[in-house]
Amino acid sequence: MFRDLIEALPDALVVTDSDGQIAHINALAEAMFGYCCDEIIGQQVEQLMPERFRGAHGAHHASYFEAPRIRPLNECMGLYGQHKEGHEFAIEIYLSPLRERGNVWGLAAIRDISARKKMEDELRCARDELELRVEARTVELARINESLRREMDERNRMAEQARQLNAELAHVSRLSILGEMTSGMAHELNQPLAAISNYAQGCVRRMRNENEDVDLQSIIPALERVTAEASRAAEIIARFRQFARKEALQKQRVTMAELVHRAVDLERFEAEACGLQLHVELQAELPDVLVDEIQIQQVMVNLVRNAIEVTKIAATVPPSIFVKVYRTNDGENGNVVVAVEDSGHGFSEQLGQQMFQPFFTTKPEGLGMGLSISRSIIEAHGGRLWADSSQKSGATFFFSLPASEEV
Repeated sequence: MFRDLIEALPDALVVTDSDGQIAHINALAEAMFGYCCDEIIGQQVEQLMPERFRGAHGAHHASYFEAPRIRPLNECMGLYGQHKEGHEFAIEIYLSPLRERGNVWGLAAIRDISARKKMEDELRCARDELELRVEARTVELARINESLRREMDERNRMAEQARQLNAELAHVSRLSILGEMTSGMAHELNQPLAAISNYAQGCVRRMRNENEDVDLQSIIPALERVTAEASRAAEIIARFRQFARKEALQKQRVTMAELVHRAVDLERFEAEACGLQLHVELQAELPDVLVDEIQIQQVMVNLVRNAIEVTKIAATVPPSIFVKVYRTNDGENGNVVVAVEDSGHGFSEQLGQQMFQPFFTTKPEGLGMGLSISRSIIEAHGGRLWADSSQKSGATFFFSLPASEEV
């Protein structure tokens, strides 16, 4: 009866007795191992396995029959069957006891897993190859990352050197401008110093006059004027010293109107000495800007001095320079625009394309760095510097700065 049953099952089946002899195999087992039923019945089951497994199999078989139960054989053992013609193939085996008329048989359900094994091996090889490639790629990416890090460090170092060089050039440019402003500085200082001298001499004469009964209270106003003029002189010196200072970029919120007036005041004497009218027009309620005040002063002083020089040469009537400050709605918080208009002869389109290039100058003794440095300063503050000469006379130089957020 059990023979009819095992023929109906979908797996290759081999029935053995407790001694390991084959009692029956079904048609699928015949096809799998290449033996017909008649020639394999009565043979030891080890004949269906490679030689290397046969020596140990007897003990395993006997152990199973001591406590027969349904269980799979351990796949970790790497199970293989052997065909009649000698070639091997991977298999998996499920064992089950078969009882009939008081006898116990061992039923082995066998499946050929060669295709699955081959696929698993291919997947394992593919995984190992992928891991090797990933490892190699990881090493390569680490090398590239290190190279990029070194390149970024080098670029940062070069950028820092360029920033320091620009700061040095800006400082040199300020000192050059300051040298040209020496006569103006001397004139500004001469006025408070002369007043101090006059008031002091007047006090001395009154105190030395034996015929006059000096009331010390009457001298106090004169001494107060001396103090005021001394403070005025100190302020002038401090203003020029501040302009000449050499410090790292220090941005802070600055009121634009005050910044413009302080910068223009540095050039006002020069303009008046040349017979020029220097006008400042400020739009109402200008926003603050976040800038390094000294650097922006340097830009304004450079633009105003250039305007003074070209207006003086042109000899227009009336010889005027206008500094206009207004707000635009460009950008996130808007911009503050400063326009310096001169009354000179303007400039050609070709000159307009060259004037911002380093070392380009039309002055016999010029360095050709003023406008170039000014543009780099404004761009470092997130702004823009440009010029226009489309009007009938003169030229206008503009620079914009981002307005600071309202607080």
